[in-house]
Amino acid sequence: MNYFVKLWIVFILIGCSKSDKKPICNIEKIDHPQSEKITINRVIRFGEKKENLIKHFGQPDSAYIYYAEMSDIYEDVLRYKNSEFYFDENKLIGFDLHDTLFFLQIDDVKIKIGDVENCGKDSVYRKKIQNSDEYLMFIIKNNKMSQIHTWF
Repeated sequence: MNYFVKLWIVFILIGCSKSDKKPICNIEKIDHPQSEKITINRVIRFGEKKENLIKHFGQPDSAYIYYAEMSDIYEDVLRYKNSEFYFDENKLIGFDLHDTLFFLQIDDVKIKIGDVENCGKDSVYRKKIQNSDEYLMFIIKNNKMSQIHTWF
């Protein structure tokens, strides 16, 4: 058999085998994340002060106080477009991200609101944060990341 024919067959086989692979779901790469390794836009972490959030994202569109009945505390909430950040005693304790302004970075995994995720058309993923009673919730609608939030 001619050398070029053999080479052509090899290229076809390699191309076919690659197309059969299922794309990796970024969320499935995350397993019990450590809270100190979770960042929003690579700069904001749990425990961050309100002032630092405002320094990085500017003045919020609105701010209000929310009574969290289950934990019996009043939380300060900063709202940017449709996303909210929750603070207790001036420290970030939770968030609810809905806008393309924000992404979550956990180690080398980046998950951005609005990005296509290969995790199923409409899916919900829950990942427990190490040494915590909290979870990260990832909501995918129409193959796109639509919401990332903390849940107790």
